[in-house]
Amino acid sequence: SELSKMLLYLVAIVTLLIYVWIKRRYSYWTDRGVPSLKVSFPAGNLQGIGQRHLGLIMQDLYGKLKGSGAKFGGIYSFLKPMVMVLELDFAMDVLVREFQYFHDRGMYYNERDDPLSAHLVSLEGDKWKSLRTKLTPTFTSGKMKMM
Repeated sequence: SELSKMLLYLVAIVTLLIYVWIKRRYSYWTDRGVPSLKVSFPAGNLQGIGQRHLGLIMQDLYGKLKGSGAKFGGIYSFLKPMVMVLELDFAMDVLVREFQYFHDRGMYYNERDDPLSAHLVSLEGDKWKSLRTKLTPTFTSGKMKMM
């Protein structure tokens, strides 16, 4: 009986700690004053991920956050906080001008099994820099005008 009480207390404490940890994870953006949307456990902002295409879910999230007037907003992919860029100029800052601070975008790529996934937006660090160096001459303003 004493052992079962201790076990019950232990389970209650662990459950409480997990609950507090999840609440803190889901308050990441509000604690930093970043516009974000209502979140729910366990999928975060990706509710309906099994029934709807991820692109449609992201489009809905983009539309809701765009109304806030901010350059970016915060969303949650399950328990992971992620930034959603909402303005083109800010995207240019993140992807090009301030690349050294934003090179790890956490996107899937597998060069060996899925070579098309290893594109400029998904690559990180030196691999990104190498591919960008190869592609930059292709997209000069003169060549773009000729297209």
